[in-house]
Amino acid sequence: MEMAARVFALFLGTTIILVVSTAPHAHSYPAAAALHHQCIGAPAIGGENPLEYKEYIVLLRPWPDAATAGMDDDDGARRSWCLSFLPGNITAGGKPRLVRSYKHVVNGFAALLTEAEMDAVSKKPGFWRCFQNGIARLCLQAP
Repeated sequence: MEMAARVFALFLGTTIILVVSTAPHAHSYPAAAALHHQCIGAPAIGGENPLEYKEYIVLLRPWPDAATAGMDDDDGARRSWCLSFLPGNITAGGKPRLVRSYKHVVNGFAALLTEAEMDAVSKKPGFWRCFQNGIARLCLQAP
């Protein structure tokens, strides 16, 4: 049973990595470009509140050097590394910025950020990709 769980976890992890790494470039498709600009923090449009916090999933590159290689097993070190990408530990409204961190299938975290803050995070070394967290609607009917 344990072997089946490991095989499934490996399959799931590989699938997620392939989907994320082979996603079309934002500049190839207008809809993808709109999502890309929303993710990296395009200027506010139509009077949107610049201090509106949204939950972003931030994917990070592998650990930067051998000194941080032990972070896989040290949750405190992982949390500190994730917090180093954020402008502070709490939002202006007093909520914790770091919502959760990921270490088993992907390397990254979810955090509450404004668009401008997400733009700053995306420029830091170690950043790979980001997505605005939300509910995805699936269409299960064929045309």
